[in-house]
Amino acid sequence: MVGKLITLLLKIFTLPFWYIQKLFPRNKHIWLFGAGSGLLYFDNSKWLYEYVLRNEKQINAIWITRNKEIYNKLSKENKPVLMVNSLKGIITSLRAGVVFINNTPKDVNARAINGSLQIWLWHGLMMKQIGHDARLFSKQINGFKENIFQFFQKLIFPEFTYNPDYIINTSEFFTPYFSSAFNLTNDRILITGYPRNDGLFVKDKEILIEELNEKYNNPTKILYLPTWRDAFTNKGKSFNPFDSYGFDSKTLSEILNTSNSVFLNKGHNFEVKQSSADQVTERFINLSNQDFTDLYRLLKDIDILITDYSSVYFDFILTGKPVILAPFDIESYSRESRPLYYDYYKEIEGIKANDWNELFEIIIEKTYYSISNKSIQRFHCYIDDHSSERVSEATKQLLKRI
Repeated sequence: MVGKLITLLLKIFTLPFWYIQKLFPRNKHIWLFGAGSGLLYFDNSKWLYEYVLRNEKQINAIWITRNKEIYNKLSKENKPVLMVNSLKGIITSLRAGVVFINNTPKDVNARAINGSLQIWLWHGLMMKQIGHDARLFSKQINGFKENIFQFFQKLIFPEFTYNPDYIINTSEFFTPYFSSAFNLTNDRILITGYPRNDGLFVKDKEILIEELNEKYNNPTKILYLPTWRDAFTNKGKSFNPFDSYGFDSKTLSEILNTSNSVFLNKGHNFEVKQSSADQVTERFINLSNQDFTDLYRLLKDIDILITDYSSVYFDFILTGKPVILAPFDIESYSRESRPLYYDYYKEIEGIKANDWNELFEIIIEKTYYSISNKSIQRFHCYIDDHSSERVSEATKQLLKRI
């Protein structure tokens, strides 16, 4: 409690600095990257950062983090990295001409970036409401308390409530939703593709995949990636789909053994506690971020994806492999966590299961299928490994206008 009070007082004390710094000169050749509230090294920011390091020698690309382990890892790899609240990190944040944000301004030193060109890479295409739309929904369900919270947040923490300069996108289908969520005109929504999807086209395999292939003689690899549930997290709980919806460990074990398959379960990074199912079979594997180097290098070698309202659906369909949709809690999710932007059953192609029994039947009968090229092209203007390049080129063009 004392720590939070001190933080609040510091924010109030430094509030004028947020506005004054806009007068500071910025260096267009310093590009700053961060992700996961400054705690993770992943996703669009990671792929773009590494592309710029390799290909844009005139750019001083710097990763900024709150995580000492990430700092040490990147330092050992001779990749430019700074701690968010170090003196050098603060000074560099004030000098950076471009700041790439993946999840939230907290990815970087949020209070030291006013005046930079801010390009949000974002961390997913939308099924569920995000940004301003999600905050409006939160006001509707939480009433007066949420209204007061958002009022003071905007007053004291302006760095978390303003709009980005630009945001990237994969197709015109999502443009109206990005526009609504971030209060942006269409010309500020750049259709470049997502840098992380470049990873779906690399040739090397994750060690985990090689180990599974060797141990189980090239099994069918099924990956389950459910999305984050705000309603659970707000109550200090985590979503565990294996506690309900008709899940039966014995049935799954028999399916995996009979079909020579493995079931990889990876909960969302934002969950308080990662979901798991005990005493199933050794073919049921709970994954953490430490089990692979990059999710998208892993995804490309997955045979079947199971997900619900996660944007990983849009990424994975680029592989041309089957998807099973598991909207077990769609009614309660839309009512308590986040409404969906559109009719899930009409707009999202793929076989759908209402519970584990239906999902098991789909796997047994092999009624799953790959998503059509029509749907893929609807959600992606580009199907290649050049998204990082397009974002980099678009950024350089934007800087010429400044």
